[in-house]
Amino acid sequence: MSFISDAILRGVTGAFVTNAGVGKIGMPAEYSAGVQ
Repeated sequence: MSFISDAILRGVTGAFVTNAGVGKIGMPAEYSAGVQ
C-alpha cells in the first residue's frame, strides 16, 4: 500500500514540476519571474 501511495505522490509531483517547467517556456521573462 505504501508503495502505491508513494508512486502516486511521485507521479503527481513529477507531473506538476514538468507542467510548471513547460508552462514557463515561451513566456515573457517578466511573467516567468512573477510566477516563481
